[in-house]
Amino acid sequence: MKKTFLWSLLVGLGFFTYSHAQNTIEGFNNPIQPQPKTIKEVIKDASSLDKKDTLVQITGFFVEQINHEDYWFSDSKDRIHVSLDDDIQFPSFNKNQKVTIVGEVDYDFMNGTEIEIEQIITKPTIN
Repeated sequence: MKKTFLWSLLVGLGFFTYSHAQNTIEGFNNPIQPQPKTIKEVIKDASSLDKKDTLVQITGFFVEQINHEDYWFSDSKDRIHVSLDDDIQFPSFNKNQKVTIVGEVDYDFMNGTEIEIEQIITKPTIN
């Protein structure tokens, strides 16, 4: 009788633990989703975005290389200084390929606004 009771208790506890873990996973809401923005919006809100370490998402083109890590990025209306961390492996793409960048805004009153890129999402090229 004790073995049956202990076995039932362990099985019941296992189901409770499993269902609780499932509820926790399903209820998880990632608070760090990148916010799609235009370059104009990023520059306008740069100070606030920098203070909150907000990730932003912008679609456009790399238009000019400044040095091995720094580029100008354009959404066809405005441009912004972006920085690629050479410790991160980014996908290959060409300068005429539209990409989406995800990064953290870095604002400095003297040096302006920069995006430190954490991810580049490439779009398929159409020939």
